[in-house]
Amino acid sequence: MNKKFYALDESIPEHERCIKEIKKIEIFVYFDPFDPNCWELERYMKKLSFEYDHIVRIRRVLLPSIKVLTKCQAQATETFDNIAFAMKAAELQGTKYGDLFIHHIFKNLNVEHKVLTTEKIKKCAQLAGLDIQEFEDDIRSNLMTPALKTDQQMALEMDVDSAPTVVFFGGCDTDEGIKVEGIYDYSVYTYIISNLFDYELEKKLAPSLLDYIKMHKIVSEKDIMTLYDWDEQITARELKKLNLQKHVTYFVGRDQLTYWKLNNV
Repeated sequence: MNKKFYALDESIPEHERCIKEIKKIEIFVYFDPFDPNCWELERYMKKLSFEYDHIVRIRRVLLPSIKVLTKCQAQATETFDNIAFAMKAAELQGTKYGDLFIHHIFKNLNVEHKVLTTEKIKKCAQLAGLDIQEFEDDIRSNLMTPALKTDQQMALEMDVDSAPTVVFFGGCDTDEGIKVEGIYDYSVYTYIISNLFDYELEKKLAPSLLDYIKMHKIVSEKDIMTLYDWDEQITARELKKLNLQKHVTYFVGRDQLTYWKLNNV
């Protein structure tokens, strides 16, 4: 897979071309929505997307294995509440909305441990900002099965058979992908990104804490500590400010982590 997004300027000396070319790293994140390790990995991928959004493009892909698709089918009572179909339908409305939908699905399964009924899936779609009528039409269309088969072929080509698995393509070496199975410290993922380029990369600043919570509606203290590199004391102080301003409220999830949710959601 050769991922180049802008034409090479032949007037630039060869050793400088990678710097002048605007290339992006494509990161394919294969996940199982029922696996807590995949939920854990999400906080690292969100941080990557904030710090390196100018050079990375993250694509989340439901691992289309028989095991995962069977679990999606087993909790479904009809086509509409099949998680696999729902995620593909959300993806048709764009990466931004698809990712937010996946976030809310993860949250329901891993934080609240709820069975995803039709009503729950509609609620996730609403929170993600999807066009509900379009979403309903797509999820019941004949497009979903071929879309999953395309993902199966892609996973086969990348030799991916477990979740979580992260595959990196791009940078100065566009010919070879780097596959990372399992979950590792955040520094491992940034090290890979840095080594895909021949020069030092600049990080972008994360959004304000309130904007971050507004974006995701519900976040854990662990998410916040990871994104902002804060310790427990600083995290508690900043969240207390937002709580006193009536912006957020906390609760303890089924995984025993402390979560903060935007009020009036």
